[in-house]
Amino acid sequence: MFCRNCGKEISDKAAICIHCGCKIVIELEPESKKGLGVICGIFLGLIGLLIGICAYREGSLERTTFMGGWLPSFIITASCSILLPIIILISAGSCAGAM
Repeated sequence: MFCRNCGKEISDKAAICIHCGCKIVIELEPESKKGLGVICGIFLGLIGLLIGICAYREGSLERTTFMGGWLPSFIITASCSILLPIIILISAGSCAGAM
């Protein structure tokens, strides 16, 4: 890594730059918010279900059509939201190993 003060290369474990004496501040990477996005997407899908159930009378053609369309689309969306980050992580790990 490099010192932010003088720009010279220093050890990754250094607490102080050996060239200028400046204290080294290690910045932590911000946490990913992908999990929050997945949870929000699932939550909004469930809210859509509740609205659809309340909007249409029980046994009506509209409610049957709504449920027939909502369930598969919700399952596909939730599956993709969960599986896509896993696939990306696996492929990123295999690419890093090739270098």
